Amino acid sequence: MLFGKNSDRDPDEVQNLEIIPALDHQAGEMLKCTYIEIPQVDHTHEVFLSKPYWIWGAEMGVNEHGVCIGNEAIFTRVKPVKEKRLLGMDLLRLGLERGKTAKESLDVIVDLLVKHGQGGNHGHSHKVFYNNEYLIADRKEAYVLVAIDRMWAWKRITAAWTISNVISLTNDFDAVSDDMVGHAVSKKWATGKDSLDLKRAYTAGFMTGMAVSDDRAACTLAAIKKEGLQPTDVMDALKSHGVKDALPGYNPVTNNRISVCAHATGITSPSQSTGSIVAWCLPSGDFHVFATGSSTPCVSTFKYVYSKHARLPAAYKPGGKKPDLGAYWWRCERANHVAMLHYQAFKDEMIPVRRQIEQYMAAKVLQGKASQELADESFTRANALMNEFTKKHEGGPPEIAAKKGVKYLRKLDSQTGLLEMRV
Repeated sequence: MLFGKNSDRDPDEVQNLEIIPALDHQAGEMLKCTYIEIPQVDHTHEVFLSKPYWIWGAEMGVNEHGVCIGNEAIFTRVKPVKEKRLLGMDLLRLGLERGKTAKESLDVIVDLLVKHGQGGNHGHSHKVFYNNEYLIADRKEAYVLVAIDRMWAWKRITAAWTISNVISLTNDFDAVSDDMVGHAVSKKWATGKDSLDLKRAYTAGFMTGMAVSDDRAACTLAAIKKEGLQPTDVMDALKSHGVKDALPGYNPVTNNRISVCAHATGITSPSQSTGSIVAWCLPSGDFHVFATGSSTPCVSTFKYVYSKHARLPAAYKPGGKKPDLGAYWWRCERANHVAMLHYQAFKDEMIPVRRQIEQYMAAKVLQGKASQELADESFTRANALMNEFTKKHEGGPPEIAAKKGVKYLRKLDSQTGLLEMRV
């Protein structure tokens, strides 16, 4: 099983990598999630998370049993709940902490969704409310789950699948809640369960269209349907800007519509890919996780970050709201902004070397040579590459193709304080 996800969030929102150990809990203990408390369980599994710094939950993660979960916002005709409940990201982490298999994690999320509901502000720089869709997978099976308010539907999937801010289930679900059917019937979107098309019935067309969801889904699905798919192929899919990547002089900071790798460029493209992971579960049951730990995967390097054999390097430091060049995400953000202003130079100078690093990691894992040393080495090599490029190009005039994006990047840097740290 190969699993990949970009987390598209506000461009100034730090996304940290974190490992939470397995824990036993006392009877009657309560758990504080992002907004509300719920009863804790007797035991929670170890989890690796890629998560916004201020949220208890996570955008994506893997647990010690090799269960992988990622979620996406979906824009629906049923308005999302603004009341503080469990965030979609809280449900994701709860599924990882409490499920040993993909199916167990699915059942955990559905149960908590029905009991506590989903709702509350998901946004960092501005308020945003949405419903959620999930991909849940382990080495043996995978599921897609649509969650709208407390309603749900799911399907077991046996081949390539992708979600991109669009309801991906139509009439092909394996199970659906009675209220999902009943609501559609009451709105005359269906006459019963047999006539219910979830995507057609529940999709809010304007917002889904603005997110160019179907086009992005088609792009990722085409990328992962290839024969002999490897982890580096999934990494490439997450870095993609579609057909624009082949255009001479293309720069994503000035033209980023229909893009898997999202760059915030203004009001029509407000989101940015602030973190990316690829998980690889082998038939043996061994699993391996690679992550950027940084935004904009097109100019980032995937590192080996988590498995039964490795953890994050001891030098990895999480970040917070304010820029801190000691924090890994912020240090990479500084470098990534330089790369955006010199994108052609990055493609010419750095991409071949980055490819070698990522292929080397995957080869070592396949050879059974995964280790803490490999994780440490991947960070060392990626950091050296990043520092070399930043030192060479920071302060230099931006490429002609990047000039339209300079003003927006400088505005972001000024708002966060990163501009002062780059002087």
